[in-house]
Formats: sequence, C-alpha cells, structure tokens
Amino acid sequence: MPKEPSKAELEARLQSVTEAMNDRFDSLQGEISSTQDVVRDTLAKNPLWSVGGAVVAGLAVGWAFGGSKRRRTQQRHRQLTSAYIDAVRDEVRDAIGKGEDVEEAVQGVLKERVPLVVYDDRSGSGQSAGFMREVVEMIARTAITMLARDVIENVIANANLEETIEDNLF
Repeated sequence: MPKEPSKAELEARLQSVTEAMNDRFDSLQGEISSTQDVVRDTLAKNPLWSVGGAVVAGLAVGWAFGGSKRRRTQQRHRQLTSAYIDAVRDEVRDAIGKGEDVEEAVQGVLKERVPLVVYDDRSGSGQSAGFMREVVEMIARTAITMLARDVIENVIANANLEETIEDNLF
C-alpha cells in the first residue's frame, strides 16, 4: 500500500513547482520585453511598416466579417440576373429549334417574359439577425478605426521626424 506524502512533503513540492513556474514566467516576461523593444525600434526606424501592418490587419478583419453588405447584395443580384438570362437563353434556343428566326425568337421570348425585378425581402426572423450583424460590423469598424488611429498616433509620437527627414533627403 503506497504511503501518502506528509504535509511538509506536499508543501515542499508545491513550493518547488511555484518557484519553477515563477522562473518560467520571469523568463517569458523577459522574452516578451525584448521582442517588444525590437518591434518598437523597427517600427520607429520604418514607420511605414506600422501603417502597412494596420492596413493588413484591417483587411484581415474585413475579410473575417465577410465583406460589405453591398458586395453580398450585388452577388445575390448577379445570381438572380444570371438565372434570368439562362432562362431567356433556353427559351430562345427552344424557339430556334422549332424553326423560328433568331430575331423573331428573341423578340417573342422577351415580349412574353416578365421583366426581372430584384426584391430584397428582409422581413421575418432574419430581420433581427441582420440587424445584429450590422451592429457587430459597426462596432468592429469603429474599434478598428480607433486602433489604427492609436497606432498611427503612437508611431508619430515616437518617431524622430527631423532625423527621418534628414536621413531621407540628404
């Protein structure tokens, strides 16, 4: 039967594990601090990298949220238009197959066909989901704008503009 460790042994193990975790935590903090210094120095020397990084981050967030509502609507409209055109083309082919002249077939199909009307129905249960999506997108856009502004302000505040101008002009 295994012997249970005493209270002193458990406290010693706990103290050992705590010290090891504290050492590892201190080591990680040092690595993060040195990495932060390297990034800050690199961005101070190359301020356009920070602007480029902000643009890339903005594009990534925009892509993650599925793009603009306008683009999604345009895609739905293109699908409807494509289906309409396919139906007209099929009817014209059928008319030509029955021996009609091409011009007469096209005119006949278009005269008998109802014009394409795109109607975006946002009623029902999808309305609240659409509203919530728009709210989340608005909050995300605002947060990204604020973050980009803060990054640009920090870069400008930390950059030595006179030295940069002298380095690039002379």
